[in-house]
Amino acid sequence: MREISLIKPGKLGSYVYFRLSKRNYNTLDAISAVGRVIGVDQNEIGFAGSKDRNAVTEQVCSMKAKYAPRLAGVALMGITIQILGYGHDPVTLGDLEGNNFEIIVRKMDEEGVVPRSVMVNYFDEQRFSESNVEVGKLLVRKDFVGAARLLDDGRCRTYLGEYPTDGVGALRLVPKRLLRLYVNAFQSALWNQAVGKYIQKDRAVDRQQQYSQGTLLFFNDVSDLMDLRLPLPGFTWDSTDMPAEYKLMMEDLLLGQGITAADFVIKAIPEISAEGESRSVITPILDLRLGQFQADELNIGFKKVTLSFRLGKGCYATMAIRQMVG
Repeated sequence: MREISLIKPGKLGSYVYFRLSKRNYNTLDAISAVGRVIGVDQNEIGFAGSKDRNAVTEQVCSMKAKYAPRLAGVALMGITIQILGYGHDPVTLGDLEGNNFEIIVRKMDEEGVVPRSVMVNYFDEQRFSESNVEVGKLLVRKDFVGAARLLDDGRCRTYLGEYPTDGVGALRLVPKRLLRLYVNAFQSALWNQAVGKYIQKDRAVDRQQQYSQGTLLFFNDVSDLMDLRLPLPGFTWDSTDMPAEYKLMMEDLLLGQGITAADFVIKAIPEISAEGESRSVITPILDLRLGQFQADELNIGFKKVTLSFRLGKGCYATMAIRQMVG
């Protein structure tokens, strides 16, 4: 997967831009590893979007230009650094147009792929991991001790051993953007559920698929919804235009979790309070190319095929595969 960056490196500037190529790391783990090697806090490394651990990926990152000499000498298994140039602004979340993907799908037969030009823009498993949603839910419910205990973080465990009731103190040892990721995962799981129900209200479900957060609903024809955007739950979502039916569906889901939208204001750790930004319900699958079916050397008797395509930022290639491959 290669990121389509909006950053235009030049010869001068207070920030150095570099291409981070990685394998067997997610983005946060990769920049943390780079930061440790060169003695820079990971919060000083900017990036535009999180990439999956289970993929070979390339993305543009930034840090203060004064660290460029140290950066050039980074040598880590599974990580390659290429300095691209300089500029006056750091890379921030959203500084990308989209991503190009090339994916080998295995254990196939030649009837198993249905090419599609659009897909329901659900969040996929990379967003949720093993316990991201549960940690996010505990943070929104203000159960800070519970959230800290659920994290697989030695710093939190050590701190809670000494101060067992100070969950906020333990959580402040964790990078803020990681804590915000947990809250975002909780928002995303609720959005997936509400969006599926909303689309289902006036069309038949073509196929269902179980995943870690319940059931994904897929539909044959959703192209008429291309202009529809629906908000994630958050403390500003009431100010966003949305269909009344969707609002009621989401409010019921929040009630079932024992919260309201106002609970996404987290005063004890305000940096992780979450707004209710809107997201496109349907997104195009661009430049789709289907390769030749070949014998799958890892699964005797089956075929493999390479799919390449482009998606906008924040969209999941694995979700496109789910909707094209039965």
